[in-house]
Amino acid sequence: EWKLTIILALVAAMIVLCNVGVTLRIPSIVAFTFKESYNSASLILSGMQLIGILAGLTFSGLVHTFKNKLITFAGIAFGLSLIAIALSPSIPLLGISALFSGYTYSTSLTMVFQIISEKIPAQRLNQVTSVAVLGCSFGAAMTPFALSTIGFISESNAFIFTVLGIAMALLAFSLLYLLKDQQD
Repeated sequence: EWKLTIILALVAAMIVLCNVGVTLRIPSIVAFTFKESYNSASLILSGMQLIGILAGLTFSGLVHTFKNKLITFAGIAFGLSLIAIALSPSIPLLGISALFSGYTYSTSLTMVFQIISEKIPAQRLNQVTSVAVLGCSFGAAMTPFALSTIGFISESNAFIFTVLGIAMALLAFSLLYLLKDQQD
């Protein structure tokens, strides 16, 4: 039970870290890479938040179809969306990549809490949920440090998002093994 809690808290931390990274860096990508106004960045970031509504509407069907493997599939897709952001050659493709990122972020993070509510006994649910929320907060707090650390190798946003995307996809893929006792 605690193994599952720690794994899910770490996954939540990574998911939030990557999403906060996107939120922090989209404006600089728009302004410096594409020489566009910050209005484009605002529209992209707003779209990312709004796409969470679509993720919420489709979540039940995705859980029904993929069961607990949804966290792996959504996490890998989230990682790939970060790589797509890194490699976007234009504002429209950056926008589409960011929307996909917002969708997969919402689905991945919601799945963390779905697994908790499904697998943890009711008397421990509050404690385990609190640990997962702490993981989210830790991920958000660590984002500037992670971006700076990756930035020591290369300050290129493309490099940073490629590294984050690969790390997210590998972590999500590892969940097939780490959560094998939990798979339906």
